[in-house]
Amino acid sequence: MKNKILSTVIIAAMGLSLVACGNTESTTENTTESSKPEIETATENTPEEESAAELSDEEKSAKFTDYTDSLKKLTGTNFKMSTTYSEENGFDAVIDGESGTLFWEYPLNADCLITADYNSSTNSLTFNSHALNSQGELDTISAVSLDNFIAFTDDCKILFSGLSLTTEREAIMVESRGLAYTYADGVDYRITLIEVGADGTLDVIYEDGLCGSGDEDITADIRKSFNEALDSNYSKDEFEDSFYNGNLIIEQENKPVWAKITFKSDTAKLADTGDWDSVNEVTSKLYELSSTNGEPLYWGEGQFTAE
Repeated sequence: MKNKILSTVIIAAMGLSLVACGNTESTTENTTESSKPEIETATENTPEEESAAELSDEEKSAKFTDYTDSLKKLTGTNFKMSTTYSEENGFDAVIDGESGTLFWEYPLNADCLITADYNSSTNSLTFNSHALNSQGELDTISAVSLDNFIAFTDDCKILFSGLSLTTEREAIMVESRGLAYTYADGVDYRITLIEVGADGTLDVIYEDGLCGSGDEDITADIRKSFNEALDSNYSKDEFEDSFYNGNLIIEQENKPVWAKITFKSDTAKLADTGDWDSVNEVTSKLYELSSTNGEPLYWGEGQFTAE
């Protein structure tokens, strides 16, 4: 069984430099919003209205740091997943956790700050690009949202990293793999690439994914589209290692992992110990959701981490 998901998404940038937020991972729908602020030429600046163009690098850095210091950081926090059922979407993940910033980074090709902000109530992740306006204040100039971000599954891993597309083009890479084995049998694998423009705007340039198990050369289509998007030559073995074994491309390439989202269901933990009787007690309640449309069924716990 194979359900191919194809739309355009992100390529992450190895050249991107990340400041992590540490110490203080179905159908994906993407929305891209971009706007470019008007630049006003100040003929005379007062202490209260200082032009961003006249700020030193140290002053700009201080303003970005003040902003990141004010953010609600998600790293090290846990979330709970439940599920509901609808005829339209099947089983959907319902996330109970905090909302906030998972990580942030400064691209080398643009004078901006990019934050990865997760909203647990809508289960959406939004990349926001921030730049200083003519008054030296921070504005959000572009945004890309990934909806239904954490998929309903038994075992899930989502990694964030970056790539250099060319010497002047950078991108963010989001790679995820979910495995169902207590209530179904199959893998949900996705890759998203988001380019960071020289003006700080964000653009989803690649998105592809597939669901299934056991098909001969199941990764053929996503492998082809990914290689074409990157002008690369990743092999069948490399993609099957990622798809079947969970050794994601980001990990195979030893790319820096800026942040990670992981999840494992309670039924998966029971199954790993061989207690399938207890697993079946829970999954029977899961199947009942399709006929009762009852209250969300608790499924397990996950965690947000960032470097």
